[in-house]
Order: sequence, then C-alpha cells, then structure tokens
Amino acid sequence: MKLIGLAFVFFFGSSSTETLNGWHGGDVRIKIDDDQIVRLNNDEESMNLVYCPCPPTTSRPLYCSDFCGNFVGWKNDCSQFDIGMQFSSVGQIPGKYCVQMTEPADPHTWSDNFICFNKDYGVRWSHGGEISRMKCAQIVETSDPHTWSDNFLCLPQGSPFRFHWSITERPSGLCCVHIHEPAEPREHGWYDNYLCVSEYNK
Repeated sequence: MKLIGLAFVFFFGSSSTETLNGWHGGDVRIKIDDDQIVRLNNDEESMNLVYCPCPPTTSRPLYCSDFCGNFVGWKNDCSQFDIGMQFSSVGQIPGKYCVQMTEPADPHTWSDNFICFNKDYGVRWSHGGEISRMKCAQIVETSDPHTWSDNFLCLPQGSPFRFHWSITERPSGLCCVHIHEPAEPREHGWYDNYLCVSEYNK
C-alpha cells in the first residue's frame, strides 16, 4: 500500500472526512473524528485507526465535584467522584439508596433517620459494634446517654472512600453532611455533628 502526492490541511474542532485519489487508483478516505484521531481507509464501512499524529490542540477540562456533589473546579482529571451523600431525619430520600441510622435504645425518633447515596456502595450500619471485615467509623455522641458508644457506619474493605465523624464541628477540607435529629434535646449534643467522607488514600 502506498500513498503518493497527497497534500491536505485539517482544521480541528469538528469531525470531517476528505476523499483523495491515490490508493492504487481507488479513493482514499481520510477522516478526522471528534477526538482528533486520523482514520484512513478506502472502505467507508471500516474506517480503521491508522495513525494519530498528535494530541488534541486544546484540553477539555472536566467539571469536578466532591463526594457530596459540591463543585470544586474545572480540572483535567477529577480525583474524586460524587456519591450524592445526604442525611434525612424524616425517612428515605426518593431516588437514592438509603441506609437506616437507628439506635433502638434512643427514644428520640431515630427510626426514620437515613444516610443516603446515589447508589448502593455497600454502606452498612451497626448499632451493636463494628462489622467484621469492613472499615468502620464510630458514630458517637458522648453527651447522649442512650448507648451511642457502639454505633458504627461501615464500608467494604475495597471501597475507594472512607468515613470520618466529628462531634464538635465541621472539619475543613472534607465533604460533610450535618447529622441532626431535631427531636433530640440540645443537651444531648446533636446540633454540631458531621459525617464526612474522603478518598481512602488520604
């Protein structure tokens, strides 16, 4: 196979196809697709990748969000992903995968409290200690007398993210949601508790 006497100019930014003469007397089709890949063949139905001369002339930054869906900027690579974490004290959130966060010994309507995500990430709740072979964060409020010392929110060992728990303030630099049960008395301390998430390697 030999191409002779070809001279052409490509204008990047959109898909285009040029037909040139010179493939043993037949037509040669040279196509620039949307990814700026040159495709060369004499068969319209099988434009095979032959040669990529250079990377795209312009980068296409990605809309990057944190684990809660908050915009963190336009970047070439998003290291985190949006798991859509939300808390509800009034039942499950429609359209989300929710895990009940309950403490049977607490009389302050914890039975309708849920932590919810975009899909099932393997999150499990335990009000009776850590779950074996999972990575767990203790969900505790030291001011609440109703056995909150043995409650844990757990993830599979292979999960790309992990939970963090704060009982005093919202930590900076992390994606967090406020965990608040309005029926709890203020002296039980549930007004400043936050569940946060980060990449597992951080």
